[in-house]
Amino acid sequence: MHRVLLLLTLWLLGHHGILTSGCFETEREALLTFKAVIIDTGGRLSSWAGRDCCSWRGVVCDGNTGHVVKLNLQSKYQQYANWSYYALGGGIPKSFQNLCNLVSMDLSGLGIGGDIAELLGPAHCSRKNMELLMLGNNKLHGNLSSWLEEMKNLSDLDLNNNLLVGVIPTGIGGLSNLQWLDLSYNSLQGVISEAHFANLEKLEGLILSSNSLIIEVDHGWIPPFQLSEISNNKFTGEIPTWMGENMKDLVILQLRSNMFVGEIPSELAQLAYLQFLDLAHNNLTGSIPRSFGNFSAMIYDAIDNYDRNGYTIDEGNFTAFDYKNNLLVAIQGKYYHYSSTIYLLKIMDLSKNNLSGQIPEEIISLASLLSLNLSENHLTGKIPERLGDMRSLESLDLSLNELQGAIPQSLSDLTFLNHLNLSYNNLSGRIPTGNQLDTLDNTSIYIGNIYLCGPPTKKICSENGTMPNIIGDDCDGSKSTWLYLGMGLGFVAGFWGRLSYKVDLGELVAKLFQTWLEATFGQHPKAIITNQDLGMKKAIEQTTSRILKFVGSSVKALSSATLALQAVIKRTTDACIISSRLSVGLATTVGARHEALLVLALLMPTCLRSQISTVLGKELPRSSPDSISKVLSKELPRFLPDSISKVLDKELPRSLPDSISLY
Repeated sequence: MHRVLLLLTLWLLGHHGILTSGCFETEREALLTFKAVIIDTGGRLSSWAGRDCCSWRGVVCDGNTGHVVKLNLQSKYQQYANWSYYALGGGIPKSFQNLCNLVSMDLSGLGIGGDIAELLGPAHCSRKNMELLMLGNNKLHGNLSSWLEEMKNLSDLDLNNNLLVGVIPTGIGGLSNLQWLDLSYNSLQGVISEAHFANLEKLEGLILSSNSLIIEVDHGWIPPFQLSEISNNKFTGEIPTWMGENMKDLVILQLRSNMFVGEIPSELAQLAYLQFLDLAHNNLTGSIPRSFGNFSAMIYDAIDNYDRNGYTIDEGNFTAFDYKNNLLVAIQGKYYHYSSTIYLLKIMDLSKNNLSGQIPEEIISLASLLSLNLSENHLTGKIPERLGDMRSLESLDLSLNELQGAIPQSLSDLTFLNHLNLSYNNLSGRIPTGNQLDTLDNTSIYIGNIYLCGPPTKKICSENGTMPNIIGDDCDGSKSTWLYLGMGLGFVAGFWGRLSYKVDLGELVAKLFQTWLEATFGQHPKAIITNQDLGMKKAIEQTTSRILKFVGSSVKALSSATLALQAVIKRTTDACIISSRLSVGLATTVGARHEALLVLALLMPTCLRSQISTVLGKELPRSSPDSISKVLSKELPRFLPDSISKVLDKELPRSLPDSISLY
């Protein structure tokens, strides 16, 4: 009897044109309409023909009802940076809403455009049964508020890399079955609170990166889920201690490129399974916690049968990873995408913050760490002598800090090391050699450390392994002055030579400026502009800081640098570029004081006036040379003649600064 009823039902459906050959006509037409607007250059929809849509590629029908319940057209090339090359392209026809019984839909990486509400918005059918929705790497626009809250059974939602705008609705907290949420690389904005995560107890992965979101949760709030990655947002405030106290199973913590402030909580070291820690590009201060030597997973090989060659970073041969845990990782100054194989990496990146103090000795315990990046901070003291005990290190970057002393010989014990950067510190002495260090012949490794000697530099060490003297030959054999007067004071000292000895101020200052740049940056001024690998902005900021630290935050500091900049204007067509990068930093640091403005007004070339005015927030005054002279006269210290005498190789009279005049 039941069989008779079933046959009768199928006959009636077919008679009314609703079901034909195991496929509902309305759903078949919806799929064909979608195919018609798609640019299918790869022929992946070539099987979409005939009456039975349930047999088409990427289409799955329910065995009992015959309805289309799954649609998987994911581009297998979506992990490539140029995914659009392989995309289907095209828009979304409204008839697509007739696929009312979809439980799973994956259109990732197809390059489809249109309003996401037309694909998922209100229609004559409900989306409450949808469990998996993957629409990443497309060109969909619109917002989330009109349709998302309806999908109560949703477990996986990936909308990354689209053009979505607006806020994330608080109703998302009602999706209690949600396990994976990726809204990264959109233009979402607004505030995220505890309400957004109220009932997300099953959430395992959360990626909100590259949006403009602000998180506001109570400091004592304990999230009900396992946080994965929230990089590249505008998250502010301090890193909450509960991340270390309550998320015991956390393996990956990537908080890079946010606006976090304050000290790094030592509680993070309680994360015994953590092996990927990325806090780069924030405003973190204080010292590196000594407890960071306690990360168990970075000390031991926590994964059985660990294969150190088991991951791929070859840019020309990407593996098509599963969508989950696909993170952007910075190693050796380059960025790579990793998927679920991220567990093979053990990385600590604290770069581009405002961390200070010494590198803690305890960090040496992290014997399984593959990459350590502490660059672009304000770390001081010596490089730990036993750093070579971190035998697994493949990449070590300590550049752009204020480290001093000798480079430990133990670095030669790092047999896997293939990337080393110690540039722009205050390191001194003989550069160690041996083993792996001999294979790293890139001179940029040590650039900006003027007191280092020995290969690969051309500076000869004395018998005790130090620079032979303060005044000596530079890399090209020409006479140079390794005096701190070349970092500021000597520039102002040129005033005496101008008046009393008729020395060409431009020649003198240009020589000092060139010497200083070569000593500080290791290159000629013009070469600095064309070399984009030197971290120009950070180097300028650090140089400015050193100038002001040495001569004080006063007019003489500002005038010192600006005089030097003026002197090289006639010597290079890039003078305005050089001047801009240095003087804007100085102007910002010194501040918009009256004296500073007077100096800038006279010394800045015309091409910079508008830039400096913009930085200072006020127009530069049209001051006379006399007023500038009076300001400078009060600021010039009496001990400068000794410094300038060494440059000119002649003694200067002990005259008072009152006679100083620029013209």
